[in-house]
Amino acid sequence: MLLATIVFWSFLWVCLCLLLCARQLTTAPRWLAAAALACGMRACAILLPLWLGKGLSILLSMLLIYGLHWTTPTEAGLQRMLPKSGRVVVPVVLLVAAGLFIDAVVSRYGFRLLTTGEKLYYVLMPGLEEELFYRGVLLGILSRVFPKVVPLPGTYTSWGGVVGVALFILGHGLKFPVRLFELGHGMELWQYVGAWVSPTHFPLHTVVYHFAMGSLLLWVRERTNSCWVAVGAHCLLNSCLVVGHAWV
Repeated sequence: MLLATIVFWSFLWVCLCLLLCARQLTTAPRWLAAAALACGMRACAILLPLWLGKGLSILLSMLLIYGLHWTTPTEAGLQRMLPKSGRVVVPVVLLVAAGLFIDAVVSRYGFRLLTTGEKLYYVLMPGLEEELFYRGVLLGILSRVFPKVVPLPGTYTSWGGVVGVALFILGHGLKFPVRLFELGHGMELWQYVGAWVSPTHFPLHTVVYHFAMGSLLLWVRERTNSCWVAVGAHCLLNSCLVVGHAWV
């Protein structure tokens, strides 16, 4: 059952990536296969418990960049931000962060209290892991396939950036089991599939929120030409949510 679950999730994310990139599948099969395989391997990694899963995914991203050379550090944005780009990006990110903090304070009673370890996890790991993969590795690989012709305020991105945002939304809707020991308690695979891909995981406000956050982080990445700035922005936004929900 556990092996079937891992195979299913890997295959699902490989297919999702290939489906979103289908229009270039015959012209750049090598790099699209690499991007799809990277999505499948990440899906396996984050099936593991929280810290271990995100940590393994971060190591995977580093391996794909520096070990296997599926993309380069420059293509993945692992570099300094463009000069003066912070003059535009920083105020926008701070404004959004302030809005998220206020909303988190207002809605704090609807969320359970987090432990210190959980707070540290949510402040650091999602932002680091997700940006390194979506706006780093995946965008870097797909930059070899798709030109930067999609306009954003003050910059451009490629269809690879759009694919990253789409997978970012799906990744927060298709609920991964967060611990391996929660799997395999008598349920059939079709029951897991039905529960995970249920439309109830995609309410409109959730889709809109993650579309907005994914687009903002993509804009930060492209406007500054640095994945590290996107990591910092993501961690800041998550920090505002964590602090706001814990406000007393």
